[in-house]
Amino acid sequence: MLNSGPEMLLTTAEMAEADRLTIAGGTAGALLMARKDLPANNLEEFVAKVNSDLVGKVVNLASRTAKFVEKSGLSPAYPDDLGMFHQGGELGGLIADYYEAGDYNAAMREIMVLADRANKFVEEKAPWTLSKDPSKATELQDACTVALNLFRQIVIYLAPVLPELALVLLPFADGFILESDFRAAERYHRLLWQLTDLHPHRRPLLVLQTFEPAHAAHKALQTADLQGFMESELALRRTLGYPPATRMVKLEVAHPKEPVARDAIYRLAEALRPKAEPGELLGPAPAPVARLRGQYVFHLLLKSSEPRLQVLMENLPPLRGARLRLDPDPQSFVGMLED
Repeated sequence: MLNSGPEMLLTTAEMAEADRLTIAGGTAGALLMARKDLPANNLEEFVAKVNSDLVGKVVNLASRTAKFVEKSGLSPAYPDDLGMFHQGGELGGLIADYYEAGDYNAAMREIMVLADRANKFVEEKAPWTLSKDPSKATELQDACTVALNLFRQIVIYLAPVLPELALVLLPFADGFILESDFRAAERYHRLLWQLTDLHPHRRPLLVLQTFEPAHAAHKALQTADLQGFMESELALRRTLGYPPATRMVKLEVAHPKEPVARDAIYRLAEALRPKAEPGELLGPAPAPVARLRGQYVFHLLLKSSEPRLQVLMENLPPLRGARLRLDPDPQSFVGMLED
């Protein structure tokens, strides 16, 4: 379901009439859930709990961390999580007892304790900050691995109150497509399919807020055509001359003073332009994050066949004062290359 309108919220009266219920609300891009067979005296409080707690705490836990390990994957060995997963496991019996007794609110309270603890961990680790420093890639991977494992534990505890069909709401989905990276659509496509696996046993319904309902990633999801998106994306890259149809090299120039870095990148571009064929030289331009660790960063991109890149890279002019780093087949355009 693609939606460019305002957020949706089902009323309690509508919930009581539905066989299979979903609630979408909040600003976090999330879900959620209710069931017709809840006891009537618990319904109002349960709806409020869904809208105020689960939307802001549970799904946010995954949405704020999963994207940072999309390329690297989870840590090869489970990191130290300060005992949080074990502590959550010890609550499993109590939560099960509450479910058996029909006390859904008590079960939610215990689960939200785990969600609060996990979100505090994410806030302290701040993966959005770690991602800007390549030297902290392992710390970032470990933090996201712990957060996603805690998310998985919480979702398992929520399974008894999840309906057969859950709803995931993703507002301003276009933000993923408009990233300064030619692989943005590919990563967004992968994210959408990962969202369909949020529930441990059931595939949820996705609601996307977008100005691009005809985007190839959306069509692939609607038609369950995983291969179709890959074929269309590959054809587009071949037409525009982007990897994997060609090779690419990122030239990064950095200096503490912006005029020095800017002049250096323009001198480099002027030296390359006479040798470059149409479409081989992109830029120069400021990096997506233009200032990092006291350095102003500018990029030039070269894309062509490997023999042509070797020709273009020969006899690069020295840059006075500015730092030049080369990144063959760049995987990211955010951050700054290390020495």
